Amino acid sequence: TLHSYSQLVLSPYCYTTTSPPHRLQLLDFVDDLTDVINAAHGNPQDQYAFGQCADVLYRASGVFIDWLYGEHGAPASLIELPPSGAPYFDLPPSEILPTGMEMYEGALHLISTLFGPESDPPGDFNATATVDSDDMAFLLDCFEGPGAVVPAFPIGCFAADLDGDGRVTLLDYSIALNGFEVFSN
Repeated sequence: TLHSYSQLVLSPYCYTTTSPPHRLQLLDFVDDLTDVINAAHGNPQDQYAFGQCADVLYRASGVFIDWLYGEHGAPASLIELPPSGAPYFDLPPSEILPTGMEMYEGALHLISTLFGPESDPPGDFNATATVDSDDMAFLLDCFEGPGAVVPAFPIGCFAADLDGDGRVTLLDYSIALNGFEVFSN
């Protein structure tokens, strides 16, 4: 979600300073996103910071990223847009386009991180143009058994749901295995 102001990239939880179960993975997730946004920003004197919402900003209940993570196990981030101080909520018109470009780069990064790069064949999670043993190992790390609903996808396992049913199952493994067999022969 996008908010203003403060130039922050925040992870769950917002309602408490208690660490979420995947705290380190979530912090890595927002750290990477922050790096992408800061690279697009280009001003080393005025960079975005990152951290757990309640620790870096303040505690707040009813925040969408807490619901996404708590209810669905989805990695989520709350981005506080510029400025980092005065003029507070009144972003100067000259900063609107640069802020949009930062968010565009951030959105592309999120899509790639959460859903994996577009791959042909399906299952090329590391984008090497082949389905290799590293791809199969990633899928197996995400696999929770036949037909099991994954209660909380680890960060990045969304990409392993190749058939898009919200589960990492034998069907996803079969789809990836077909690609693996084609490239390993």
